Amino acid sequence: MRRPRAEERERQDARSKSDGSARARKKHSQAYSRHEAEEAAATAAVAAAAAAGAMGEEEEAVQFGSKTPYAEPAWYNSKNESALYNENHVAFRAKMRKFVDEEVIPNVSEWEANGIPKEAYKKAAQVGLLPTVLGWPEDCVSQPRPEGMDGLMLLIAMDELCRCASGGVVWGLVGAAGIGLPPLVHYASDEIKERVVKPVLDGEKFAALAVSEAGAGSDVANLATTAEEDGDDYVINGLKKWITGGMFADYFTVAARTGGEGSGMFGISLILVEKDRPGVSVRAMDCMGVKGSGTAFVEFDDVRVPKSNYVADVTALIRNFTTERLGIAVQANRFARECLRMSIEWTRRRQAFGKPLIDNPVVRNKLAEMARQVEATHAYIESVAFRIVSQERRGDDWFQGLLTLSPDAAMVKVQATKTYAHCASQAAMLHGGNSYVRGGQHGRVESLYRDVLSLAIPGGAEDVMIDYAARLGIAKKSPL
Repeated sequence: MRRPRAEERERQDARSKSDGSARARKKHSQAYSRHEAEEAAATAAVAAAAAAGAMGEEEEAVQFGSKTPYAEPAWYNSKNESALYNENHVAFRAKMRKFVDEEVIPNVSEWEANGIPKEAYKKAAQVGLLPTVLGWPEDCVSQPRPEGMDGLMLLIAMDELCRCASGGVVWGLVGAAGIGLPPLVHYASDEIKERVVKPVLDGEKFAALAVSEAGAGSDVANLATTAEEDGDDYVINGLKKWITGGMFADYFTVAARTGGEGSGMFGISLILVEKDRPGVSVRAMDCMGVKGSGTAFVEFDDVRVPKSNYVADVTALIRNFTTERLGIAVQANRFARECLRMSIEWTRRRQAFGKPLIDNPVVRNKLAEMARQVEATHAYIESVAFRIVSQERRGDDWFQGLLTLSPDAAMVKVQATKTYAHCASQAAMLHGGNSYVRGGQHGRVESLYRDVLSLAIPGGAEDVMIDYAARLGIAKKSPL
């Protein structure tokens, strides 16, 4: 047996060792805590210095519009100098922003439900929005041409308008005229320009393009509407479908077959038809999205128009499709940018599992991918728009030169609508159940999600556009 005194010494030694270990652990823990505190303090100091520097930069730079990251094109921040834009573009941008903020955005829900009032068209004309979308044809506009007006201002005007995040309002306010008037501006007689184009650009009348049919969407060569000669008149018969602005149009630029059966694209002509002519009837289409756009069926039943209403052959339509596709690209990408903006702002506010959504790496990854696509697409749009500006600076007729831009216009449309589809889908997921409810705080996310197909299909469906671009730009085939 061990002696009691020896056992006591062993117990004391064990306690001493245990106490020593505890003191060592405590000392190590304190040292580690001091290290952590010092490291945290150093990190905070670096962050504070960086923040102070960033604040200094922000004070020197001027951010136009939203300060949410990627909510505006890069050149909207004055420190991101761009070789494309000058002081004329900056002034024009401010003018468009003011108009959209004061006259459009507050009325979006009302206009989607009840249509756009005539007064809104007049205001859009007065501020120069309507003329800009048409390239400001001086012989058709009562206002003086703004200083430095060019193709980039068209991009700015459409991009700013699309901040309203409503396809129906954009289409209803400028979209229909933007595709219905260009053939008249560039090919119609002086009499038609005076009688039709000027009142539309003054906001007094409304024009629409009537091309698509049940059997002829992207395949325009298959259209069945006919315009047969009868003395000094054309007699037009056919049914048009998905006509933007058809419900409130005063004039239609109609694509009809004048070359007879089997004439293909070369047998198509553009003819002006007044809505009040006998035999013209319209009825509304109940579409999934673009509420307020006045999309309609338009039927022509033995409609007589004088041959003087002839506008142009099919090449005018091909050029017109190029501007339409560029316009759709601008619209789609700004809608994608709005999806991104709303998603960033929402994920910053929304608390889930004890922290903001944006603190989750998977959420940040989604936002970064949306931003990547939006910024890349905007750069592509700018490059195509600048090619139009280059033609203008050379003194060329930019509308006549649009055939050379057809491949890129087709590709940038696809790029933009795919970007929009991705961003709308991601925004809906990030907003969760809120994105499934019409109206309310998150109603724009829901409506933008519904509007995706309204841009992916018109002007040429995505798969058709990719092949079209390959035929023209790679295989060097004729656009006809």
